[in-house]
Parts: sequence; C-alpha cells; structure tokens
Amino acid sequence: MLETLETLETLETLEMLETLETREMLETRETLETREMLETLETLETREMLETRETLETRETLETLETLETREMLETRETLETREMLETLETLETLETLETSRSVQTLKTYKCIRLFKTHR
Repeated sequence: MLETLETLETLETLEMLETLETREMLETRETLETREMLETLETLETREMLETRETLETRETLETLETLETREMLETRETLETREMLETLETLETLETLETSRSVQTLKTYKCIRLFKTHR
C-alpha cells in the first residue's frame, strides 16, 4: 500500500511538474511573441518616421528649389527691365543730342542768313 501511495505521489508530482513546464513554455512563447510584435511595431514606426522625414526633407528641398527659381526669375526680370530702361535712356539721350545738334545747325544757318542780309 505504501508503494501505491508513493506511486500516486510520484504521479501527482510528475503531473504538477508537467503542468508547470507547460505553463512556463506557454509564458515563454507568449513573451517571445509579444517581444516579436513589439520589435515589428518599432520597426514599422521607425520606417514610417524615416519615410515621413524623407518626405518632409523632399518637400523642403522642393520649396527651396522653387524659391530659388522664383528669385532667379525675378532677378532676371529685373535685369531685363533695367537693361530696357538703360537702352531707352540711351535712345532718349541720342535723340536729345540730335535735336540739340539740329537746333545748333538751324541757329548757325539763321545767323548766316542774317549776316548775308546785313552785308548785302
């Protein structure tokens, strides 16, 4: 009878041990799965953050490029307008010089006519 009791106790101990081992294995498995899920989530979040950062940097680069192109276009336009103004001014000065020259010539002609009339 003692042997039966010892066998029963051994069986109970074995069952408890198996239960504990199964529980420990399950807990280990859940821990591993949780860790893997967290690592996957962190990887995804990191990838998303990197993509967002790259998108922002690309947007900033494009905005900077557009600003530079706009500035360059404005400077080119101002340069062209300045050149046109200078050319117009030069044309006006040339016209003024021509008109002055004509006036002087007309005045000389007038003086010559007067002198001629007076000496006659």
